[in-house]
Amino acid sequence: MFGISLPVYFNPVIIGLILSIGALIIGSKYGTITIEEREFQANILQTPIEIDEQKEMNITRRYPTYLMISGVMIIMVTLVFYYWPINMN
Repeated sequence: MFGISLPVYFNPVIIGLILSIGALIIGSKYGTITIEEREFQANILQTPIEIDEQKEMNITRRYPTYLMISGVMIIMVTLVFYYWPINMN
């Protein structure tokens, strides 16, 4: 703006990264944890017990398969209707 070129380490991304890491370290070192937060941390990794858990897990496992199939279909449609006609000319 004024004809001044700053060194690369004055890039806003680098400064923001350094300040964020510093804030994380300071907050982790000097912050206090309340009783509610300790209880939440203790309970967060417990698996909930449900009656139909196996049925729900089977349904949940289907979604990645559907995503992969739809991804392959989108790639095939793109090849057939976009790339193939362009390369034929």
